[in-house]
Amino acid sequence: MVNIGIDCRLASSPTGLGRYTREIVSELVLLDSGVKWTLFVNESIDWIPKSEFISNIVTTNIPHYSLSEQIKFPRIIKKQNLDLLFVPHFNVPLNCPVPFVATVHDLILHSYPNQSSLIKRLAYKKLLLSTVRKSKSLIAVSKYTADEIEKAYGSEAFKKTTVVSEAVNPIFKKQSEEDSKSILKKYGIDKPFFMYIGNAKEHKNVNTLIQAFADAKIKDTELVLILSGPEAEKLKSPAEVKKIKNVADSDLPHIYSQARAFVTASLYEGFCLPILEARSCGCPVIASNSTAIKELGAPGVLLVEPNIAAFAEAFKNFVAPDFVEPSNRLWKDVALETQSILLQANQVQ
Repeated sequence: MVNIGIDCRLASSPTGLGRYTREIVSELVLLDSGVKWTLFVNESIDWIPKSEFISNIVTTNIPHYSLSEQIKFPRIIKKQNLDLLFVPHFNVPLNCPVPFVATVHDLILHSYPNQSSLIKRLAYKKLLLSTVRKSKSLIAVSKYTADEIEKAYGSEAFKKTTVVSEAVNPIFKKQSEEDSKSILKKYGIDKPFFMYIGNAKEHKNVNTLIQAFADAKIKDTELVLILSGPEAEKLKSPAEVKKIKNVADSDLPHIYSQARAFVTASLYEGFCLPILEARSCGCPVIASNSTAIKELGAPGVLLVEPNIAAFAEAFKNFVAPDFVEPSNRLWKDVALETQSILLQANQVQ
């Protein structure tokens, strides 16, 4: 039996990284592959998957990107006698005591360095460089991210990088208008609407959506922004733009299903999971033709330039397509591909 550890501390996060961690780990631990899994989780977590192949759950209280992550976490890892560690993000301790595989979702601070302080940027660059150099293998969630890794770290890093794209949870499927009424009422959505979900950081370009929607002047229609993160509070929005926080995952399929379209003017994405979620709920998509988003094009997805004029025109002239192609990729598929990378990395030590 191979003993593989997984850093699950991000599973408690409401972000896309948290969802990726929960989804992939939930499927990995169900695979009968001759692996015993050791999970490292936060004390506060209310999610722990069940499987006969989980041999140990190690509870920690170590924040991400912290000094204790660099000092205490390696000691905890060492005690578990692991053959390999899988980290679903780039934040592998500099002195990780065991071989490891890491997932790189994006290189956002390479393109938008001002989103963090100088100290955080320096720590990010040192940590990511260490992870790229020392990893047995790297997983990139898109071809775009893999190409970014090659551009930043060279051909050797690219050679050990495998693209494993993300997937959609089965809860994301078309919901009827009748079944969705109470959900829309719960969030005060009472008009036809376009929707966005995500944070409001600089690269998300949310102000472009707001201004474009205002310029389009669409009667009796609103733009619903489902927002996370502190940047949301700084957004100024007109009356026809509704800001919502803390939407339950179970409610999202209903909101996607009744939206006229999911919209994003993002300037940088390592993937863009909401596009797949929207498509799987039969929701059309209007998205910027940038970075990894271009890899998610399909019937029902309109790609436009990420500027106010282009999005205003897309809003104003929007006609629901006859067909929106759902995503058929499952998280089990992601887990199988990831498992293959982990087992191969263990063999080449």
